[in-house]
Amino acid sequence: MKPSMLPTTVLIVEDTATTRLILRQGLTQAGYQVIATENGYQAILAFQQHSVDLVLLDVNMPVMDGFECCEALRHSEKGRHIPIIMLTGRDDHESINRAFELGASDFITKPINLRLLLQRVRYGLRDSCREQALLQSQAEQRRLIEQLSEAQAQLLQSEKLASIGLLAAGVAHEINNPLACIKANMQTLKYYIDNLFTLQHSMSELLEQEQLQHQARQLEQTLEWAEIRQDSPELLQDVQEGIDRIQTIISGLINLSDTGNSITKNSTQLEEVIQEVLTPFDDMPLFQGTIQTHLCNPALEVNIDKADLLQILHSLLANAMDAAGPCANLDIITYREGQTGCVEIQDNGPGIPDKHLQRIFDPFFTTKPPGKGTGLGLSLVYQILKRAEGKIEACNRQEGGACFKVKLPLVSLN
Repeated sequence: MKPSMLPTTVLIVEDTATTRLILRQGLTQAGYQVIATENGYQAILAFQQHSVDLVLLDVNMPVMDGFECCEALRHSEKGRHIPIIMLTGRDDHESINRAFELGASDFITKPINLRLLLQRVRYGLRDSCREQALLQSQAEQRRLIEQLSEAQAQLLQSEKLASIGLLAAGVAHEINNPLACIKANMQTLKYYIDNLFTLQHSMSELLEQEQLQHQARQLEQTLEWAEIRQDSPELLQDVQEGIDRIQTIISGLINLSDTGNSITKNSTQLEEVIQEVLTPFDDMPLFQGTIQTHLCNPALEVNIDKADLLQILHSLLANAMDAAGPCANLDIITYREGQTGCVEIQDNGPGIPDKHLQRIFDPFFTTKPPGKGTGLGLSLVYQILKRAEGKIEACNRQEGGACFKVKLPLVSLN
């Protein structure tokens, strides 16, 4: 309903001029603002052009009768909850029942008793006010429930990250020390093996000069020297890759456990960082897809360190390419929402299963095969954005594929 200082508007739909005049005068004297029309078609046009609080609707009219008009009004968004009082010369049950079935709020029979009509109008408006208040209350309750649900989800995620962060810090510390020892020993072992191969080669030359080559070949076969020489570089490479992977996980664990430290905030141009992060992808020979950018103009200045933003965007782009494959078609879109700068990364992959949407930012959660992903990329993105007072959301697009939306506070101009 309208604020109380504005007049209440009643729409009269009556084809008889005398009755229309009586209704207009009576309602005007009672303090209502009146719009009068002669048929249902005119009434629908007037209803769309004006703010109407109640409709007085005659049943028998040319062009479009009251039943058709009532049904049309109820099917419109504006007319769904407006009180409609039907005016009819019929008092048969069939017409009354049909009026109510089509959405009429009340009815009154002709000839019109003006005092009774004004009472029905007041009751109709009062009930409408109550219904509108109830609808607003329900909408507010739904909004509060959604806010509470979102806050609860964020709290649970924060508590989960904090708990995992403490565990991760301890695990990273315990693993890091022996890993450093293994890595150092690996370098020494590689150096020794290289020297051993050099020594073997020199010895072979000396033995050949001393005519002892036959005995040397027999010894090499006994010790399986050819297999050692062939397999050692590959074995060392596999071990080194394993060490590098463990080191990557430890680095992720340390970053994940760093929940209490504030992040460095600088003025960073979002579109400039996007262009920079796309440069390495231009030279990827295995990527045969496309990356389209739809950047905001003027450029958005967001409040986050450039290195952190580069890490966020690189992780999301790499994730989108992994999901959509080498022929991925990606879209990067930037825009402004109030005091927030937004960037969306959309792909044409299979999307995210509904059961995974609630866990997509959990540490160690991954849908990749074992050994192909650490499950820390998106959780680190979530953590960086949280410290920067930003947000990230994941959803599936109606046309297919997934969409990740990053929200960052804009730099204040003050």
